[in-house]
Amino acid sequence: PPLRTNRTRRVLHPVLIGHAARQVKLLEHLRDRDRENTAAIVHMREYFYFRNHMCIAFEMLSINLYEFIKNNKFQGLSLALIRRIAVQLLLSLRFLRKLRVIHCDLKPENILLKAPNKSSIKVGCQPSGGTCLPLPSQALPDVSATDFCVHVFSLLAVRVCDGHQ
Repeated sequence: PPLRTNRTRRVLHPVLIGHAARQVKLLEHLRDRDRENTAAIVHMREYFYFRNHMCIAFEMLSINLYEFIKNNKFQGLSLALIRRIAVQLLLSLRFLRKLRVIHCDLKPENILLKAPNKSSIKVGCQPSGGTCLPLPSQALPDVSATDFCVHVFSLLAVRVCDGHQ
């Protein structure tokens, strides 16, 4: 018998469309609030639909922090480099906190170097499974932005300093 192909058209579920639209709205909000590009947050450039899939284009950056550590054979990083990365990470977390956004997936894979062999970073807020969540004003506890950032950063810094996966 001849080979048949089934060309069923995939239709996006309304929940997925709503989730993607919310993510784009959040990414636009972050970009609009960081017009001078000083918050160390990865900016969305544009979005479009291709074959029933939403595609989001981000600014071009270098490797992520995990790959950088891996290339260093998991030996950890110098204190001077950790300090430079920490300052930028805390600035980005403070920026997100001011906008009442919590980054729900902060890990070395979501911290990207701006350029190879440079210590400038940007924190990625890619829309993968609710990476960032905008919160109503009553949802965040009364914790200073510094306390919040230091707590999150301390969890991440242990992994970076020790060079563990």
